[in-house]
Amino acid sequence: MLKHHNSSAIVVVSDLARARGFYSDVLGLELDESGGGEEGVLTYRTGATRLVVYASAEAGHNRANAVVWGLGDEIDAIVAALGARGATFEHYP
Repeated sequence: MLKHHNSSAIVVVSDLARARGFYSDVLGLELDESGGGEEGVLTYRTGATRLVVYASAEAGHNRANAVVWGLGDEIDAIVAALGARGATFEHYP
């Protein structure tokens, strides 16, 4: 299921401007303008994957780390298959 789909790492930070300086200027990553464009989110392409950086009050508490997969139209079928294998899903408002 998921092994055939690209994944992205997600990093939560407390200061988005500072993070942009680090990831862009220090690490030399290029901002991927096609990576969603949500306000408060930076997306960098790193090889065949993406690094998503966003600001949150949860930064530093290790309660906001995640990985995402680009599933497209297959999402419902994959969620159903994972549920059949015992995976549980949390939904937040």
